[in-house]
Amino acid sequence: MLLTDVIMPTMGGAELRDRIVALTPTIKVLFMSGYSDEAISTKGVLDVGSAFIEKPFSPEDLARKVREVLDY
Repeated sequence: MLLTDVIMPTMGGAELRDRIVALTPTIKVLFMSGYSDEAISTKGVLDVGSAFIEKPFSPEDLARKVREVLDY
C-alpha cells in the first residue's frame, strides 16, 4: 500500500502514484492532505473516487481508512 500526501514540493501525490502503479499495478493507494476532499477533487488534483483522508487524523481514523482501502 502507498500512503502519500497529495501536495508535495517536487512531485505531487498523483504523479508518485502513477509511477508506482507502473511498477506495481495492483498496489492500493491512499492519499492524505490538509486540504479538504472537496477542495482536492474540485480542483482536479485527484481523480474522483480516489481513496482520501483529511489531515489531521487520529491513529484510529488512519487505521480504519487503511483497512477500508485494503479491503476494497
